[in-house]
Amino acid sequence: MHHLETVEKAGRMNRYKVASSRLATLLRFFRRPEQSAVDPLAEGEEGDAEEL
Repeated sequence: MHHLETVEKAGRMNRYKVASSRLATLLRFFRRPEQSAVDPLAEGEEGDAEEL
C-alpha cells in the first residue's frame, strides 16, 4: 500500500517535470521566432543566458 503511494507521487513529479520542460520549450520557441525553423528540442539549454 505504501509502495503504491510512493509510485503515485513519483508519477506526479514526473508529469510536472515533463509539463514544465514542455512549457520552457514553448516559451523559448515564442521568444526566439527567428529560430522557429530549428527544432527547439534539439537545441541545448546553454547559450540562452549569454544572449539576454
